[in-house]
Amino acid sequence: MNASKKARFYAQLADAFSAGLSATAALDLVGGNPNFSLICRRVREAVGRGESLAVAFRREPEISVFDVELIAVGEKSGTVDRQFRALEERYENVWRMTLSIASHLAGPPLWYLLVLGLAVMLAIPAKGIGLAIHLLMDLGLAALVLGGFVLPFVYFPYGSRPTLQKSFLRLPFPYGAYVRMKIFYPFVNALRHLFRAGLTIGQALEVAAASTDAEAVKSDLKPVVAQLVNGWSVERSLVLSDLLPEDIQDAIRIGHSVGKLEETLARIEEQYVFRMKEILRQVPFWVSAIALILIMAIIVYYIFVMLAPVLTFYQGI
Repeated sequence: MNASKKARFYAQLADAFSAGLSATAALDLVGGNPNFSLICRRVREAVGRGESLAVAFRREPEISVFDVELIAVGEKSGTVDRQFRALEERYENVWRMTLSIASHLAGPPLWYLLVLGLAVMLAIPAKGIGLAIHLLMDLGLAALVLGGFVLPFVYFPYGSRPTLQKSFLRLPFPYGAYVRMKIFYPFVNALRHLFRAGLTIGQALEVAAASTDAEAVKSDLKPVVAQLVNGWSVERSLVLSDLLPEDIQDAIRIGHSVGKLEETLARIEEQYVFRMKEILRQVPFWVSAIALILIMAIIVYYIFVMLAPVLTFYQGI
């Protein structure tokens, strides 16, 4: 399930549980949606055998560690509906961020493809299919250059070694700043929800780290969690992290000290959303500028190629 479907799934479960339905009745109701029928059926069968919701959901590959932990907390505290609502909020925010990224980055490539098609159409009657093929190859090479510029905004090597992931996280501005916020925004969101659900800071950090897809972040936070378990202070433990951004460390340290961790993390979330959107607003301008320069250079080159025989002829006269 993508983030949009997960948000709908958890929203429907939250509605069902808040209405006072039992777990089996809620799963039957939500399972009426074809998108969720299989997962609801499997979870309902497990619950019918006497298993808890958290244990049943843990077997589902589409349900993250974070989701399971919130569901478990909800079962223990009698707030399952609230935890499902929190999950809805989380995935709705993730989906909105995904749409925002797509909307900001989709324009320049489409504009570039339009220019590419127009150039090829004009080249065919002017100099034949040969020139059109060469033009297409040159424009394709220019597209690779543009792709290299955009790549860090849309790609992160989740399945690769932590070393490569760390390299992406340490890219220069604006790439590094954007990639770090993109990776750590879900982490901060998870940490806030887990702490609000009643977990200790050590437990919340452990689950939030386990729920991220970035192996570099998981390995970076392992010593932090280990020392918290050993009784170290939050401030002393956070020093062991090389990747956790300073603003997140400050939010955790100060928020935990004054008893307002949820509020400080919420502010970090808001700041990250704002900053990511600001960076993304600038991307189309730079991509368009680079595309325009590349296209103009190619056009000038081919104008020269087409005029070269004429110039040679006049020089011969």
